[in-house]
Amino acid sequence: MNDQHPPQPGRPGFQAPGGPGGQPGYGPGQQPPGHGQPGPQQPGQPGQWQPGQAQPGQWQPGQGQQPGFGQAPGAAGGQPWQQRPGQPGGPGQQPPGYGPTPGGPGQPPRKNRTGLIIGIAAGALVVVLLATIGVVAALRGGDGDVATVPGGGDAERTPEQTVQGYLQAIAESRATDALSYLDRTPDDTSLLTDAVLQESNAIAPLTGITVTPVTATDYSAEVSASYTLGSDSVTAEYTLYRGRDEQWKLSRGTVTAGAFGLKGLDITVNGATPENPEQMEVFPGSYQVSTTVERFALENGEFTITSPDDYEGGSLTDIEVVLDEESAELFTRLVTEAAEKCVASDELEAGCGLDLPATLEDGTKLEDGTIERSMPPDTKANLKSLQYELSSQNPTLVSTYDYLGSVDVTAGECEVDGRRMRDCQILFAPSFGTPTVDMAAEDPTVEWS
Repeated sequence: MNDQHPPQPGRPGFQAPGGPGGQPGYGPGQQPPGHGQPGPQQPGQPGQWQPGQAQPGQWQPGQGQQPGFGQAPGAAGGQPWQQRPGQPGGPGQQPPGYGPTPGGPGQPPRKNRTGLIIGIAAGALVVVLLATIGVVAALRGGDGDVATVPGGGDAERTPEQTVQGYLQAIAESRATDALSYLDRTPDDTSLLTDAVLQESNAIAPLTGITVTPVTATDYSAEVSASYTLGSDSVTAEYTLYRGRDEQWKLSRGTVTAGAFGLKGLDITVNGATPENPEQMEVFPGSYQVSTTVERFALENGEFTITSPDDYEGGSLTDIEVVLDEESAELFTRLVTEAAEKCVASDELEAGCGLDLPATLEDGTKLEDGTIERSMPPDTKANLKSLQYELSSQNPTLVSTYDYLGSVDVTAGECEVDGRRMRDCQILFAPSFGTPTVDMAAEDPTVEWS
């Protein structure tokens, strides 16, 4: 039978073997072996039935004092149960973990809980202090100082603070700090230095920085900034992204400027030598391009980058390589002297494009040492007003593509149809060729083509 009978006050919850009907007794609410599955015994909860042991009765709250608890004769170990004075679990006693509310009749007086409350509060305070110490330690660097981020203090900087800090670093010629606001440092940093920025601010200082509020997502932002660069008012848009370190970074903070017409010419930008003149990385600012090659100068060498989006400012097509005044005069003198030397030659091969063959197309034969050349007045005038040009492939090579003029040629002796003649006039004689001078050479000379 599975019926349960409520325990009666004062009755034991255990009946010894040989009870009514010759069957072992079981406490109220208990089942004999084979009926139901008793749960596993939990530490500190006596009174749970185990195989081979007699099962005590269960006490239910609200039923008064729990009946006696003990071990049936013949239980585990085969020893009868004995109660010792003051031992819990005897008749009229409660098993450990069970009993009336402390302080009740026959029980020790209730303990003062004030100490317990104080102990709990003190423990909570310790946890709070430890958590605070952990947060402070996380914010500290290896040397014990509170870690900071450029432009943002101890806290995460906003997109507006990032743009403000970047522009302020440029205005104060702090190149390394300006680079720290970028999501990527350019490979070529030869012009991204304090010295170059100092020259830039000397030419046209960056002042009056104002950054407007921005609406941003969790990982991207657009910030508008206005400032003055020299005498020009600039408004620029800056794109930012939040990186893995949770800091906002500028997606672009420099411009690639290309001086393609200066290939082969050593140059400086604000006094610094670029690694590659055709791909120069620069901050927003003003720059002066110069050359260190003797006899040359640059016109329109100043350029301005207003913002990282100013690609037009980075196209240095207006820069023109020129000879300085003294070198321009030297070029004209070298060409004129070379032309006069060629004209003075009485040889068939005079140079300067004026060479003659030994036999002309009509069969006339000429002899070395008998050739006379002279320049007409218009040719002489052309030599005095030479207009030079620099090679697009190598600006140190200077030429003139102006027509220099023809040359009058006479042969003192010649042979026509087997007859020797004097003062033979040569019609359609060759004219001067194109002179080219490498003006970067230590001792420049004229080459003709």
